[in-house]
Amino acid sequence: MKRLSHSILAVSFLISIALGFLGTLNQWNPYFGPINENRTIAGKPEFSIKDLSKTIAQTDQYLADNFGFRKFMIRSHALIRHFVFNAYSAENRVLEKLGVTE
Repeated sequence: MKRLSHSILAVSFLISIALGFLGTLNQWNPYFGPINENRTIAGKPEFSIKDLSKTIAQTDQYLADNFGFRKFMIRSHALIRHFVFNAYSAENRVLEKLGVTE
């Protein structure tokens, strides 16, 4: 039984990693309402072999801002913090936009 549960956990982990990877490649980011960021999201990096460290930094920022299901995860995190852990931040704009108040 223990081996089966470990196998199920491993397969679930691999599926979630694969979905995130596919979501990033295909730019899957479901729309969940009018929540905008207070900053500019990084655009696609410009490749330059001469300034490779700048290219790597731009690529890192791009992937951090544009991974698959990002908006879904931001909303899920805010809702879980509020309803499961009863932690509400006064600066939580996600919950305000969703109509969830303290």
